[in-house]
Amino acid sequence: MSLALPVEIAYYLTPHDQQQLTALLAALSPPLQDPLMRCVQAAAVFNARPLSALLPLLGPIVQALPVESRVVLLERIASLSQALPAAVVPLFRSLGRVYDEVGEERTLLWIATGEELAHRGPEAGAAFFALKSRTSLLTLRGVLPHVYLSDIQGVLLKYLHMLSGEAIGLVETDRLSFPPPLAEGAGEVAPLPFCIDRFPTYEENFRLYRVLVAHQVGRVEFGTYACVPSSLWPILAPFIDAFSQLPVSPPDDLTSYFQVFPRPDLIEQLFLNIEGKRVAARLVALYPGLQADLAWAESVPELLSPEIVAVLSYVSSAMWAQLCARGTASDALLLATKLYVAFLYDEAKPALTATDVAAADFENIAEEEMGFITSVDLGRNSKSASGSVKDRMARQQRALTTADLRYVYDEWDFEIEDYRPHWCEVREAPLLGDGGAFFSQTLTTYADLIGNLKREFQKLRPRLHHQVKGLEDGEEIDLNALVAAHVDRRSGVSPSLKVYSARQLIARDVAVLFLLDLSASTAMRLQTDAEVKASSSGKAEGLRVIDLIKEAVVLLSVALEEIGDAYAIYGFSSSGRHDVEVYPVKNFKESLVAETQGRIGALTPRGSTRMGAAVRHAIRRLKGVSSRSRLLVVLSDGYPEDEDYGKPVIPPMYGLKDTLMALREAERGGITSFFLTVDKGGHDYLREMCPSSRYMVIEDVRSLPTELPKIYQRHIWSQWV
Repeated sequence: MSLALPVEIAYYLTPHDQQQLTALLAALSPPLQDPLMRCVQAAAVFNARPLSALLPLLGPIVQALPVESRVVLLERIASLSQALPAAVVPLFRSLGRVYDEVGEERTLLWIATGEELAHRGPEAGAAFFALKSRTSLLTLRGVLPHVYLSDIQGVLLKYLHMLSGEAIGLVETDRLSFPPPLAEGAGEVAPLPFCIDRFPTYEENFRLYRVLVAHQVGRVEFGTYACVPSSLWPILAPFIDAFSQLPVSPPDDLTSYFQVFPRPDLIEQLFLNIEGKRVAARLVALYPGLQADLAWAESVPELLSPEIVAVLSYVSSAMWAQLCARGTASDALLLATKLYVAFLYDEAKPALTATDVAAADFENIAEEEMGFITSVDLGRNSKSASGSVKDRMARQQRALTTADLRYVYDEWDFEIEDYRPHWCEVREAPLLGDGGAFFSQTLTTYADLIGNLKREFQKLRPRLHHQVKGLEDGEEIDLNALVAAHVDRRSGVSPSLKVYSARQLIARDVAVLFLLDLSASTAMRLQTDAEVKASSSGKAEGLRVIDLIKEAVVLLSVALEEIGDAYAIYGFSSSGRHDVEVYPVKNFKESLVAETQGRIGALTPRGSTRMGAAVRHAIRRLKGVSSRSRLLVVLSDGYPEDEDYGKPVIPPMYGLKDTLMALREAERGGITSFFLTVDKGGHDYLREMCPSSRYMVIEDVRSLPTELPKIYQRHIWSQWV
């Protein structure tokens, strides 16, 4: 029976969308039609464009919910839609994942939390229901004993290199899944959860990290990323046509292929589980010692989706043996596609129960699949599954940029008044150094100044002392010890000679980290108009801003070495939220040796200024130092800005607010921050980020080398240490 859409809905939808919605409603029972109609109407009136993209997926999303929960959840969403129509589309897109993770009761609690949060504004609600805010993820996440990736990354990188011998890095992700998610590209950077807290013991959580690393290595070694869906399209297309009424372009990568399906998460999980079994078998054949860990992970029911396990139970042992012995990633992809279409797409079939119909359907698929695995050539060749020799050489050349841990940080979005969770990727990029040439040249240039600097720094506040008793020689007599000695002598006991005390120096208990802005703007040369006209080329040929920053760092480091303060120097630059680089010049454990001096000279102008992420990484480094006073000094030449770092306006409020929140995070962690800029217009935006006592604008950038040590001595040290 055809249903007529109300005019209030039809007015906002295209004829094609009206047809899709009518067909969807006709397939649902009457108790579901009314709440879904109210959801669609609210979303259509608010903005019909995103609703149009959701309509083809809406049926499978609703059908994937258990029958007993559908009415309850739809009624709750319909109620929400009347006050927050902007939340309808992102909520439905996340509904399947949320329900699968936490069930009906906690899904309703999650919706209630999002509804309360969304009253701040539609963008806050949309981010929450799209699972793109920290609050949203924390609402779903429980608290268990945990192991953090950042704490064990050194061990895991050694383990990874031992297995593969390749330059593969690690990047943090926001959630645990097994098998682990696919890496981007050809697997050069492997995603791992930032924390594992699934098990009650540290050993089990750490063991799971080892299993995830092994799977990531196996995918690179045994050709997972060599699978190209477009090359299989003649075989895959008939299955895609079973649920897609529109033509689909053959995708070139696995991630794009999964997005073709109404439930990308389900087809991806099917593929990862099938491919995981194939990769695990190959790993055990190559490294028998991994068998215990890999078998343990597959035996833990909490790690596997019951729905996926039920579907995979129909794969015969003979088929698994064929796949593990001779199959490729392409074989795994085709098997996953057939299983999805047979069991997960057509909700009318009782696919998850062992009915005769389902069994018969799968017998046909199994027979076809066995022939596919054993007789169809999918481009296998005699080359290693991990790629050609040329590919291996290319990966080795990228060792400096991938064989490390990528730290992932939240980012504050002032428009939604919440954090974007796990938003920015930061990695520490090594500097090769210049052999100390710049450092030596600077010492020569400022030879007369350096002596004065050392004397001035020695006049800083007196070092701390503590009273030490029980000495045989000292500044003062310890009266208590003297009385005890007198009593001993009167009693006929040999008295102790340790009756003196003295004040002894305590080492300075301060740690300061200097964070240097290495944005492209620091390449600007400083020369007056008269100097430019006088130059032979007619172009500015003076010192660059970066040269003055480096000179200032040289002089300050010499002064700090003189008084023994613990200090570190890092530069930073960025090119989008996934590519923030921090350059360690000197960490707290290093001294000012020739290698460190050479890194100062290697600092060069780079990209943009995603300051919030860099500050958060500096906070991480400072938190690893046990000092009474911890300081963060940021030296920049302009305001924070970067690709996709908020709207392109001046001043860039998104970047300013994010940096402000990062500095507040430092304060909460017991770290005092101070901001220095050589931008003459710095007052206009620095007051948005710092109290007036926490920043300074250096009007004459040419004076930076001589002024920075004085500023540290007079303004930073005297106020905050």
